[in-house]
Amino acid sequence: MAKTYNPMPKQAKVARAFLWVQGVAVLLLTGVVAWPVVTGLGEISNFEKFLVHVLGVPAGVAVPDKVPAFVREQHWQVVAAAGVAALLWLLFGLLMRTQKRILWLLILIGEFALIVGNIAAIWVIDAPVYGAVLGLIMPIVVAGNLLARICRRWFHH
Repeated sequence: MAKTYNPMPKQAKVARAFLWVQGVAVLLLTGVVAWPVVTGLGEISNFEKFLVHVLGVPAGVAVPDKVPAFVREQHWQVVAAAGVAALLWLLFGLLMRTQKRILWLLILIGEFALIVGNIAAIWVIDAPVYGAVLGLIMPIVVAGNLLARICRRWFHH
């Protein structure tokens, strides 16, 4: 039986928009800030130093003590993982129209993992609190909208 007309609710549209913003932001941070900082392949500009300070990205050039040991030892894997995570968020945003329950569950698991990771960043790498809070805004908005009653019912239709 074919699905009837079932428009995407407002909460799902907001969650999808924030997933896309999240994916693009992580791609930009990975490419612009994390790549030269983590790999040490170039000098970072003043704008990148400002982003490192405000967003709480570990600054390997400016403050080498703040970069966790696993990042220093496995810098290529860290940059690749951030890129893959960003592409997954973009893919999840594109696939939301399919209304699959497993997709809803995967998005929520990913967002809750990101929330826990951002909270842990405050203690593990001594990230500035305002940088971690900025990083918490998007996953909380996505998870909150996906857990709204109308959005849950739309995904489980």
